[in-house]
Amino acid sequence: TIPFVGSRKATDSDSSWEPFGYLFSTDTYFGGVATEQHYSRDGLLNSKIYYIPESLKSVTVTGGSIVPYAFENCYMLTDITLKKETTGIGDYAFANCTSLTTVSFPVCTSVGGSAFQDCDDLTSVSFPVCTSIGFYAFENCYRLTSVSFPACETIGGFAFYGCSSLTTASFPVTT
Repeated sequence: TIPFVGSRKATDSDSSWEPFGYLFSTDTYFGGVATEQHYSRDGLLNSKIYYIPESLKSVTVTGGSIVPYAFENCYMLTDITLKKETTGIGDYAFANCTSLTTVSFPVCTSVGGSAFQDCDDLTSVSFPVCTSIGFYAFENCYRLTSVSFPACETIGGFAFYGCSSLTTASFPVTT
């Protein structure tokens, strides 16, 4: 359980951040999985190899927003829970988290572009409070069968591209 994601609490005006892997190590160790993650430093996009414990399966974030690329390539994660204080999900935040099956977000105002791209094991998603979904947000989530966004106002193009198992989608009714 962590209070925020990154090297420090990110704010909308903060132009520099480092991803989730920063909490662990850039050095190899027994039981650590090499994970390439992207981060922003002084407005430039960079990447770095972090070593995250292979045993880490579940993460709870209690506040802030999920910075872009925060959990990218963390294929060992199966469960992500965001508490009410967590508001937005950045671009590519969970991209390529191929083992992610459970996503719990009581409040999330926006889902960034490609935020859940290639999350192969994700089967259902429900965001009770979410006003926008970015481009390609759930691209290639092959096992995704149901989605529910009762308060959504904006859905980016190709948001559910490649979701070949999707059978139920619930969005607000507009007149």
